[in-house]
Order: sequence, then structure tokens, then C-alpha cells
Amino acid sequence: DRILAHLAQVLGQLPQPPTAWTTDQAELALQSVRILLRVQPPRFTEADAIIAHALASQSAARVHGTNTSNPLDPRWLVVKKQAEQLRLISLAGRGQLNDAREQLDQLQSAAPATLLELLHGLSELGSHLPEATSRDLGELQQQMGRRLQSRRAELTESQQRMLDEILAQAYVASGDLPEAAAVYKQLLQATPNDKRLMATLARVYFQRGQASDLEQAQHWWSKLEQLEAPGSLPWLEARLEVLLSMQRRGHDADARKLLSVTRILYPQLGSPELKARFDSLEL
Repeated sequence: DRILAHLAQVLGQLPQPPTAWTTDQAELALQSVRILLRVQPPRFTEADAIIAHALASQSAARVHGTNTSNPLDPRWLVVKKQAEQLRLISLAGRGQLNDAREQLDQLQSAAPATLLELLHGLSELGSHLPEATSRDLGELQQQMGRRLQSRRAELTESQQRMLDEILAQAYVASGDLPEAAAVYKQLLQATPNDKRLMATLARVYFQRGQASDLEQAQHWWSKLEQLEAPGSLPWLEARLEVLLSMQRRGHDADARKLLSVTRILYPQLGSPELKARFDSLEL
């Protein structure tokens, strides 16, 4: 409530429609939109009004620049891009998927690198949204990502990898976990010792939770454990995940033995927080 009250105070000091904002004012207002879309419940009405004002201000600045033969401040292009990203999230959050798809259609003529940047921004913002909103946004990201795939050759190798990761994240958000796992495994083929990807893939398998998935989760956590220094914090974190996977698989006896050995070798268990997680294991 205090955050929202502060936002209301800040926004109240900005010019109201139809007076256009400056770039500084528009950037500040869009920062507020990010917060409005993350609070529970999201404040879609206020967010939409700010987004509309920011886009109208950008349009007014563009017209003014044309009439006066002055170049448009490049920051307005950033404002426009951010506002479009936030509008997509707001539309998805409201369940207005058809409207969101129409906006995506309007953006398809943009350069692939620009679309990828937009997709990346949606991915970052979507990670802070409620599950239902994130799932809807994930479906939109998949649609946009599939269209980008047809122009994949126009992207650099690093951009292609970014696209694949964003698609995998979108699959997770929409609950399409087998598809997400397949993409992450493909990414790991190019960088076999990427610890971050290993952990992400293991979590996807663990989240799906079927017998074969839990076996794969344990496999990848064990593989990650082998890449860390024994007894180090990352090693112990991976060991804990191995134990959790074993427990979910019903291999309690083996998990108890492994936990006992771990306690003997590393009685401090890394940190008080991590030790508490080990202690909470019901083995």
C-alpha cells in the first residue's frame, strides 16, 4: 500500500492528458507501470492509462519533429518499445489474447533483432507476473517466437541462442514442460558444461514430476554436482537437489545413506540456510 501511495504521488506530479510528457517523464511513468503490473492484484486500468499517455507523447514528439524539421530524440524509440512490451503484458493479463495477438501482428514487419529484443523484454517482465498471467504471456511468446524462427537466418548465433532460451522459458510459463526440456537439451548440446542450463533443465524435469522426469532431474543434478568442488556451496546445493529427486522417486533408503555420508563429510552443510533445508528432508 505504501508503494502504491508513493506511486500515486509521483504520477500525480506528472502532466495529465492531453499535455504530452517529456522523455524523462515518460520513462519514469513506464517504470511505475512495471510495478503496477506486478502488484497483487495487478492494476491494469492505471497501467493502461499510463501506457496510452506515453505512446501519445511519443507520437506528439514525432509529429512535432516532422513539422519543425528537428530529429526525434532516440530515447523516444526506447519509450515506444517499452510501452509496447508493457501493453502486451497488460493485454495478456486481462485475458485479451486476441487484442494482444493483433498487436503482435502489427509488429511482425520489424527487423528480427528488434522483435527479439521485444521478446526478451517480455520474458523478463513476465517472470514477475502471477502464474495465470505468465501462462497467457508464455503462449503469446511462443507465437512470436515461432514467427521469428522463420527468420532465424537473419539473426546472429548469439541471438539465435537467445531466441531458443526465450522459447524454452515460454514453454515453461505455459506449462509445456516436455517442449521446454527438449529445447534446453538441444542448447546443452552446444555448451555441454553450462551449469545454469543444467540446473534449469533439472528443474523443468522435477516440475513435471513423472517417474522418467524425476530420473532425469536426478541425473542432471548429479552431473552438475560433479562439476563443482566437493563441499562447496554450489556442490551442496546440487547434492540437496539430488536428495530431493531421490525422495520424490521413492528411493528413501538410498537417500538416507547419501544424506548420512554428506553430514559426516560436511557437518556445517554450507550455510545455516542450506543446513535448514537439509534438516527439513523427511528421510
